[in-house]
Amino acid sequence: MFSRLERMSNTLTLACMYLGVILIAALTILITAHVIARYFFQSPITGQVEVASILLITSMFLFIPYTQIKKGHPAVGLIADHYPKKIAAITEYLFSIICLGITLIACWRTALYAHYLMQIGKTFPILKIPQFPVTYFLSFGWGVLSLVILIQLILFFKGVKR
Repeated sequence: MFSRLERMSNTLTLACMYLGVILIAALTILITAHVIARYFFQSPITGQVEVASILLITSMFLFIPYTQIKKGHPAVGLIADHYPKKIAAITEYLFSIICLGITLIACWRTALYAHYLMQIGKTFPILKIPQFPVTYFLSFGWGVLSLVILIQLILFFKGVKR
């Protein structure tokens, strides 16, 4: 059962990563179109800054779980590389527990904030797009990251080296 959960998590993380790539491509096209419209037609794209911000922050939250799976984040190697293996393992485990707690709290609070934004009808100033779907999406990103960290903790506890 656990391996099925791990496969589901990996599939979800890969889907998030590919969606993030699509959003970055859309961001690139949007910025290019904005520059061309401003330079050649003296008419910038209305709301480009808002849409670019949404695309950038959303793609970032989609890339973070994949980075966690690949252990692609920068490590504090100056000190941790000099620890004995047992202390390094304990330190990694404790920091993973702390990270899991932080990401779960961030997921929960972001979802509550998204619900609040939905209740008050908060929109982006220029385009008048509701803010709550974007905020729920960020909460989803925190949730996927929490799932990845939880699976890594379980694998670490079982003694599986990845």
